[in-house]
Amino acid sequence: MRGERHIADHRVADQDVADHLVAVLATRDASIVELGAPADVFVHDRYAVRYCAVEPGRVTLVSGFSIEAPHGLDVLAAARTVIVPGGAEPPRTPQLRITHALRAAAARAPVSSRRGPARSSWPRRACSPGAA
Repeated sequence: MRGERHIADHRVADQDVADHLVAVLATRDASIVELGAPADVFVHDRYAVRYCAVEPGRVTLVSGFSIEAPHGLDVLAAARTVIVPGGAEPPRTPQLRITHALRAAAARAPVSSRRGPARSSWPRRACSPGAA
């Protein structure tokens, strides 16, 4: 379609072959650059990159671009690496479903891999266990 700006789900490797599942959470406020970077970085056959959203399907970003996120939040719990792209604007409090899915994924992670982000753009209270 003329004028349409869209990114399709990028399948780096087949999940059955790959030994490292990378989940990328697509939200309306995410930066197109930060959404696209995992597809460029995790190109080795050992990685399978999966885009997910609260509701699977096309996510239209505030920038006007869109990305196809065919997976739901359940892919976060199965992933070895979870990427939550930031955006240009200060973030809003995440939806409760996102908060719960991220907590479940973090609880499943081995203690040695639980590292805080270099910088987090979401309010700390939104994702803390006592919130919501």
